[in-house]
Amino acid sequence: MFHHVVFKVTHACNLACRYCYATREKVGIASRTTLQTAIRSAVQLDADTINFIWHGGEPLLAGLDFFAEAVSIQADVAAWSGKRFLNSLQTNGTLVTPAFAEFFRRHEFAVGISLDGPPPRHDRERLTPGGAGSYERALKGYQTLKEAGLKPGIVCVIDPISPPQSDLFLDWLSEIGAESISLNPLFAKRSKRYGDYPVFLTSLKDALDRRESKVRVRELLLAGTTVEERERMGLLDACHPGWPCYETISSVDEQGYIYFGCDRFMDTGVTGTEAVYRLGHVENGGFRKAVTSRRFSRLSALAAKQAQACASVCDLFSTCDGGCLADWIFSQEECASERPNGIFCQAVRAITNSRL
Repeated sequence: MFHHVVFKVTHACNLACRYCYATREKVGIASRTTLQTAIRSAVQLDADTINFIWHGGEPLLAGLDFFAEAVSIQADVAAWSGKRFLNSLQTNGTLVTPAFAEFFRRHEFAVGISLDGPPPRHDRERLTPGGAGSYERALKGYQTLKEAGLKPGIVCVIDPISPPQSDLFLDWLSEIGAESISLNPLFAKRSKRYGDYPVFLTSLKDALDRRESKVRVRELLLAGTTVEERERMGLLDACHPGWPCYETISSVDEQGYIYFGCDRFMDTGVTGTEAVYRLGHVENGGFRKAVTSRRFSRLSALAAKQAQACASVCDLFSTCDGGCLADWIFSQEECASERPNGIFCQAVRAITNSRL
């Protein structure tokens, strides 16, 4: 069994993306003590394999030595615990060097890089603190990873109200030699009821089929699939585990605090509210205390209630697990007998219908 630990290396970042939801005060890089204690505490989790997802901010600000230390600690802990450790990392790509790329290749890191489409789209949102675009530097980082023999995945934030034109988007993917991409509808607009995201996805599928393209678009592959099919395709991940995500994801910030679910519960977008989802600390009872806490039980019950409400009115629940749990828990609406039919729901149905 897997358990994912989203480790927030730092909230600091060398970019200033317009849509960034992280509002936390930046308190620097996680210390060696926090790093070591988090890895040691992770053996308390009910899992044979533990996947550390190194996140930020921008995690590469910690430097190569930080990740070398992490791998070393994992090797020591694995030797006495019998646990298997894997590593994933999400970066904006601008700080990737050949040394980083070679290290990630040697230690089999799965690396994701943030690219939001062709330069005009990317540079409209993903800016430096001085207001300049970051596309060229991010693309260079992507190419550096590929030259080292890695197969970096792309995470692309999409405005679901006004997404890109599908053929132009596919032209861009072909131009940069993309092999796989995950589309991430902008958090702030996922629950909107009107937008072109469903049309974009179906037209993108049509364009891929027409061109016989080999690019793997995660959302298109997931639509209409069962848990068993996703497992065969290697598409069971932190966000699509096939069972309640909060049972297989925990997150830790750079100070060592443990949170319910993924890092979205650490960075709610509203300053000060993250404490509501804080379960404990790696140095005070660790993960065992966190996942047996009253707060974990209360939040789990809320999540289960919402999932049941969703499943009771939608025949496609098993294909999307009800969408992102954080979207619903952060919603101001009470959990009722029916969940809103937002753009996300419309998109799942549109893609599924296009496969029939």
